[in-house]
Amino acid sequence: AALRNKVDTYFRFVDDVLILCEEHQTQELWELIHATTDKLKVEINYPKSTPVNTASNLSDGIDFLGYRITCGSVTVRDVSYNRFLHSLLGLI
Repeated sequence: AALRNKVDTYFRFVDDVLILCEEHQTQELWELIHATTDKLKVEINYPKSTPVNTASNLSDGIDFLGYRITCGSVTVRDVSYNRFLHSLLGLI
């Protein structure tokens, strides 16, 4: 609930979360997330949990739930597409 009061936009699917915020909010939100996960005894997967907080990084796109999200499009990542294709071929 505290996170919802701090940000305008976030997306959550099971244990994956994408938070969109202003750059000046990044540190405060990261500390809130750490405090909350520590309290709940939930571990963060740090290699997959890197704040992206500059426009230049965002222009390269964000990977989330098998998709590549950029300012102008949402596409399926190549690895997700290939995994899906192989699973279909395995059915034949």
